[in-house]
Amino acid sequence: MDFALCKNLTDECLKDLGQGIKELTSLKSIELDFSQYSHCGNLTDEGLNDLGEGLKKLNSLESIDFKFQECKNLTGKCLNDFGQGIKELISLKSIKLDFSKCTNFRGSGSNNWSEGLNKLSSLQSLDFNFGHCESLTDECLMEIGQGIKDLSSLKSIKLDFSHCKNLEDEGLKGLSEGLKGLTSLKDLHMNFSECERLKDESLHSVGQGIKDISCIDSIKLDFDKNWNLTCEGLNGLIEGLNGPTSLYISLSFFDCRNIKCESLHGLAPYFKKLNSPQMLYLNFMDCFTIRKQHVKDFCEILSSSIPPENIDIDYYDSQDSENSEVYSEPDSESDSELDSESDSKPDSESD
Repeated sequence: MDFALCKNLTDECLKDLGQGIKELTSLKSIELDFSQYSHCGNLTDEGLNDLGEGLKKLNSLESIDFKFQECKNLTGKCLNDFGQGIKELISLKSIKLDFSKCTNFRGSGSNNWSEGLNKLSSLQSLDFNFGHCESLTDECLMEIGQGIKDLSSLKSIKLDFSHCKNLEDEGLKGLSEGLKGLTSLKDLHMNFSECERLKDESLHSVGQGIKDISCIDSIKLDFDKNWNLTCEGLNGLIEGLNGPTSLYISLSFFDCRNIKCESLHGLAPYFKKLNSPQMLYLNFMDCFTIRKQHVKDFCEILSSSIPPENIDIDYYDSQDSENSEVYSEPDSESDSELDSESDSKPDSESD
């Protein structure tokens, strides 16, 4: 059901929906869209609480997809009753929640949310978008970490915390703790771009969180425009990546200006220990101290463990603009940014 652009929508609608669905015990999938351009801006936590109440008896439900993008009156307290509403959904396999650009969203403030997640023993896919939730705190990440830690059936995790400027190392530590027991995990994508308070300890925590997972098909981690990150943190992350066998690894550090070229050569031995990924993608675009020769040396060192044709690196050498090489990753979320960078440098080549 699509309610996007419904300007006069109120909590009464969510209450009515909750009442209307609670007896639909054979329902397998529910998708609700209250997003786009703040037109559903009248919705509050109380309305979502009522909607959560309506979920409690839907024991056949396998998929939830709720979008509340730009609902700026939501604070996160709605997750309390929502957590209570989902904890009996023993058949639930996929949950997707979009609270992006809910600028007053902080966290649930209680354990109900994490306890509800922790009961979803059949869950295979989890996709939460908190991008541009400027008020989001570490507490929310810790709650998610607590909620997922025992979900051994979970195969796919996608978390977007981009532009959440209040997040700090403690939040990522709590979230990463929850990853450790996910033995079935095959696909991990986490976005922490422009979380400006994150430091190297966050990278170490993520590495520790995934190092004991034996096999992950795809790992994609974005830390673009975080100027506190250095090669020390990157080393810690890569040490963790040495644990899982991975088919595809993507690490994006676009405009992370303190990842310095003199350390790039030192990173190669860590990447060389990776369990032979079929594809390695690295984004060092606008890391101004990266130089073309350092990138070539880096690829050469790795060539014995990862074939050069399986290594893609995005970078720009400001001192060698005529001969810089700019590679593009297919379907990258930052394609538009990278394209604009390439367009502004007409002498760059693409491969």
